[in-house]
Amino acid sequence: MVVRSARIQASTGLGKSRQIAQIAAQRQTPLLFLTATKDLRDAFVAAVGQAGGQAQAYSGRAHAPGQPHHCQRIEDGRSLAAKRRIQQPLLCRRCKHGLREQRDFYRDVGSDRQLARIQDVIERAGLREEIERATACNWIAHQRDIRNAPIIAAHYASFSSALAQWRPPILSADDLNPSDLPRLLVIDETPPLAQTVAITSADIAQWSAQLRPAIERARADQTKAELLRRLAVTDDSMKLAQADLNDAEKRLVSCLHAQDLLPLLAHWIAASAHAVGDRPIDPPPSVLQWAQDRLVTIQDGAALWEAAHIDSRHSAGDWIIPLRAATALRFSLRLDSAFAQSGIIQCVAPTQLGEAIASGKHPVLLLDATAPRIMQHIVRAQGGTIEEICAQQNLRLHLYADTPRLRRDIRSNPEALQQRVTEVRAARQLAADEQMIDAQHIGVLTFEPVAERLGGMTHRVGHWFAHERGTNAFEGSDLVVFGEPLEHPHAQRANYLGERAMALFAQATAQDWPRWDTARASAIFQGRASGIRLPTHSALRDWAADQFRQRLLQAVGRVRAVSSQEPRTVWLWAASTVVVDWIAETGIAPQWRASPAALRHNKGRGLGTQAANTAKEQATLHQLVEAFQDALGGGVVPSRRICAGSMRPEAYAKHRDSALYLALRDSSEETLRRLAGLKDKRAEWAIRVARQEIARLNATAPNAQVAPSISKNSTT
Repeated sequence: MVVRSARIQASTGLGKSRQIAQIAAQRQTPLLFLTATKDLRDAFVAAVGQAGGQAQAYSGRAHAPGQPHHCQRIEDGRSLAAKRRIQQPLLCRRCKHGLREQRDFYRDVGSDRQLARIQDVIERAGLREEIERATACNWIAHQRDIRNAPIIAAHYASFSSALAQWRPPILSADDLNPSDLPRLLVIDETPPLAQTVAITSADIAQWSAQLRPAIERARADQTKAELLRRLAVTDDSMKLAQADLNDAEKRLVSCLHAQDLLPLLAHWIAASAHAVGDRPIDPPPSVLQWAQDRLVTIQDGAALWEAAHIDSRHSAGDWIIPLRAATALRFSLRLDSAFAQSGIIQCVAPTQLGEAIASGKHPVLLLDATAPRIMQHIVRAQGGTIEEICAQQNLRLHLYADTPRLRRDIRSNPEALQQRVTEVRAARQLAADEQMIDAQHIGVLTFEPVAERLGGMTHRVGHWFAHERGTNAFEGSDLVVFGEPLEHPHAQRANYLGERAMALFAQATAQDWPRWDTARASAIFQGRASGIRLPTHSALRDWAADQFRQRLLQAVGRVRAVSSQEPRTVWLWAASTVVVDWIAETGIAPQWRASPAALRHNKGRGLGTQAANTAKEQATLHQLVEAFQDALGGGVVPSRRICAGSMRPEAYAKHRDSALYLALRDSSEETLRRLAGLKDKRAEWAIRVARQEIARLNATAPNAQVAPSISKNSTT
């Protein structure tokens, strides 16, 4: 029986995980506790032990000699994982270390039938002599021990359907077929529900190379099955031959469909590579039509043309391992969540844990103070319940929301990075002076490059998208949060498409989850204008604001003010703080403050000092002037496509007219007259600038009148 999903939405820092650990220790019911980090996984195991129970920590494969999760072929496993392959059927079942462990295990429990099966696999693989010299695999034994433990904890990425089942220990040959029982999945914070899959032209080339032999094998199997069916003399042999024939025909049809599909994907990639302004390209209708066709899959969920060819006796360098992406592509196309950009097809696929949650096949308890809208929809769609527990926090909030503090180009701009570092140090020192303590005792959460320059977590400096969740490193201290928790636009789009696909997969409506739109504008929240530009579409704006809300509330929760005896203080230097209803979420009325003049540089729009920004602007203008001069000298009308294809559109639009004025002043009168006399709508802006320059020359030198020449055709 599947228990309905439930979600406990309790204030951050309330101790949800510790409460679950105590209940688990008392009852010892089958339970899988999933966390965002290994530290939290180990903390849960320790909490169960402290409560008088016993739990085990599950670890994935690693190079860890002497440890239960050590894998002798970890590098080969990583090669498979990089191509989204399932390692168990492709590697473990053919690995001499794994076969040695299974042989020894079945010999110990006295199972002659299973032992004979393993011996047969060893013989067919030609490993009879090698198996005696091989060491038994630690990791397979670790897998079995974990399956037998009632309470286990693991990282999100380690989840599998097998791990979600509890299997009683096998002590003898009589116990080889135990009945599995479903574990209760307790998830600490919302995990990634989907992952991005990127398909390149190299992947398509490898699929094409696989396709021809796959078609030949299917046709050969079809011919063989047809012959066996004609020669069949009994009903059973007739049925077997017919089943083989049906399978071969299905595989052949799938491969022939792929012959039509792969060129379409190649054209789609090419179109995105040549798109103006790095614009994403939606899938063409022909590709969308293919998504309605069925895929024939093999053991690890790959399409036939994606089949991996490996020899476990050799290293991964000798294997053929195509990317496993066809099922992800079909999933995304059917849910309108795929696009191509810069020569790469971007699609999404459910994570194993995401699919388990959205499908409702497992009993789930989610512990999250700031669960996103997608999780709320999934819980309600499955008839689950949401329990909200609000606790008064021993907290003081000081918000500086008058200046947007964006990240932008601080990795590539040393001056801008240094400016941000200086600002964060100043904000930290202001907080320390206010509390009358040393600045090193104040925690900081900011942008990753700034955190790296300030010493990272060893100096109590964390960064967005890593340390606003899943860490207790700031517990018992005050915290400065500096900068907007804003993703790169490409990452934001991919994140939304992943959530949208999972929402539609869970039967949400397209009206609630519209297609992505790049239009942006400022918005009003709780009577305050947001300095951050958010999507103009109401549903997209609410989604983006909810992303800010989750991260900001989680960041504030890192100080664990609910359980603190002394009041904790958090200073938030971010314009996005206006999206949160702080009184409703925390029970605390924040103090809104004005930023000091030194921290309101360039009205919040720039990222470096004024001098650094001015130098950057001048360099961009000079680059464009030179490009325009070269074009004019060659008789070509200046345009972004010809002169500034790699320049950002907003930078080009800002400097275009000024650059052409400067370029024309150094050009000949003939060039000026020819440009001003063009009749080309595509070059109207350049014609306008040229005529204004002629008017300026005529005004300054009235005796030397310059008139535009008459031209019927442009030189573009």
